[in-house]
Amino acid sequence: MIFSTPIWKSIYPRAKEENSRFGEFLLDQMADAGLDNTSRSLVNGWKSAEIDDLRENPLWASLGAFVAEVCSEILSVNIKSLRVQSSGANIQGFGGYNTAHNHANAILASVYYISAPPGAGSLVFHDPRSQAFFANHYDCFQGKILGRQKLGIKPDSGSLYIFPAWLMHEVEQNKSRDLRISIPINIMNQ
Repeated sequence: MIFSTPIWKSIYPRAKEENSRFGEFLLDQMADAGLDNTSRSLVNGWKSAEIDDLRENPLWASLGAFVAEVCSEILSVNIKSLRVQSSGANIQGFGGYNTAHNHANAILASVYYISAPPGAGSLVFHDPRSQAFFANHYDCFQGKILGRQKLGIKPDSGSLYIFPAWLMHEVEQNKSRDLRISIPINIMNQ
């Protein structure tokens, strides 16, 4: 295979014990700040403040250490050379979504799902090969992975998805009556 694009999934081992704490903290922040807080790609939702390095923040330290460990294995680099930065957690109710974007200035991008109820919408990746759309014109590729221009993954609570930062992606509309809560995380050089 050539020009393949890896996407990794890891399960955070402390998700059951920490996700409710993460969610409560973010909901309290949102209640204090109000709902009118959209950002570059976030639509109909709320975004928390940026977190410079998750490992240095008491609330997020364990998750940050987990992300750094997984990413240092993926990149085969010393864990100390990585910065685990977040542009802020996202809370999206019914109708909330994220438009297509990438994560400039990062090595890897990732998203950790604190809450991903059924119907919360897929994490959708765009095929980065500009000429691949021609494959869709041939019947033999219809509906197959070689003929797709986008590929969606239904997220699970407690899951971390990691991918190259240049890979365009979006998040579908939340069609659940429950909140989708996620934290995008950028892996950068220290």
